[in-house]
Amino acid sequence: MAVNLEISVFELKKLLDEKKRFLLLDCRTPVEEKIAKIAGSTLVPLNEIPQKMIEFDKGKEIIVYCHHSGRSSFAATFLARAGFKAKFLAGGIDAWAKKIDSSVALY
Repeated sequence: MAVNLEISVFELKKLLDEKKRFLLLDCRTPVEEKIAKIAGSTLVPLNEIPQKMIEFDKGKEIIVYCHHSGRSSFAATFLARAGFKAKFLAGGIDAWAKKIDSSVALY
């Protein structure tokens, strides 16, 4: 049975507006983060997640994003299999910039 780990930019905006508690995890590179980021996110590049996940709270939802959602879908699946409540942002920061916050740079 497949589980849908995807969250839309509109769902994420609602969670942020409601000040819900969750970890917004940016799995891109530090170079990409310098170009654009979603406020309040924590940078943990994809290749560092296996080592850093011991620091994550299993009781708190994790929403992972990257540029378009390739890396974040992989990260969310990995985290979910490790017992975390993880989702990934469909369309990534690119969709966020186009549909929610035009002040976020496109690249």
